[in-house]
Amino acid sequence: MTNLIRTLNPLAMLMILMIVTILVSAIIMTFMVKKKYEKISEDLHNSSEDERNIYEYAVLNSIIEDYKTAATRNPNEVNTQAIIEKNFNRVHRGLSLGERFVRQAVSLMIILGLLGTFYGLTLSIADLVALLGGSGSSEMLNSMDSIVQGLINSVSGMSVAFITSLFGIASSIILTIIIVFVNIEDSKEAIMVEIEEYLDNKVALDFARQQALDPAAPRSNLEIGMGQVMEGFTNSLNEKLSVLLETSAEQLIAATKESQTSAEAIQSSMESFNHSIETFSENTRDFSEFNHNLRTNIERMDVAFADLVQDLKENGKDLSKNQEAVESLSRAIDKLSERL
Repeated sequence: MTNLIRTLNPLAMLMILMIVTILVSAIIMTFMVKKKYEKISEDLHNSSEDERNIYEYAVLNSIIEDYKTAATRNPNEVNTQAIIEKNFNRVHRGLSLGERFVRQAVSLMIILGLLGTFYGLTLSIADLVALLGGSGSSEMLNSMDSIVQGLINSVSGMSVAFITSLFGIASSIILTIIIVFVNIEDSKEAIMVEIEEYLDNKVALDFARQQALDPAAPRSNLEIGMGQVMEGFTNSLNEKLSVLLETSAEQLIAATKESQTSAEAIQSSMESFNHSIETFSENTRDFSEFNHNLRTNIERMDVAFADLVQDLKENGKDLSKNQEAVESLSRAIDKLSERL
């Protein structure tokens, strides 16, 4: 690796030096910004117990002053997040610049590595073209060793050209790993959340208590703020009650309509059921009458059949007597015939 670096041209060495410088600067900047945010957070926790609310870092004092000013003008509409971001960008502009530098350092190192590679390839290809262009001369044809040596130098120059890309990629990987473990964006977000919570939960209450107890405080602004708060609360309550009443009325009307529809359906079902019962009763009554008439007719038929059987029996007896009379007459005729 050392021999390859020594074979690089001055511009490639400059590219590698720039990549290493950016890597070291980004690492140092990452830890410096991280440490700065930790100190601001520590100052916030240590000085929050002091009733004077005086902090070592000017950004905290500036944030609290701007918050109190905004609360005095309009306590109902204080944009805490905007106040915090404005003061951080104004007071600690270097921290924001350092964060941007760390974020762009990864891409910058890769781009510088590729730039060195393309530059080295361009020089190697130019040497190769010059070598091949001059190979037609008689001197070059008589000296094959010079041609081979020129090709070897061109190919070795191409291999050396990729060293800058390797440095750029390796440096970007190292910096990415450091950024993952030392995340300054999370530290900034954490300190902003702590400041916002401190302003809303402590400074706002202390400021309201001070405004209420201080006779020289501008009562008009406080009264206006309280009036706006009460007015906003009343309007919001009225709107919510109106929406609730309208929604309840609509739901009640819909439920009444559904109940009426259900009652009509039940009434229709009951009428159909009563009609079915009446029809069934009429059919049962008709069936009872039919059964009674059928039984009467059967009894009458039974009596008629009994009379018919009796008549048949009597007629049978009469026929038997008539047959006996006929037989007696036949015998008498036979005897008379014999006598004649």
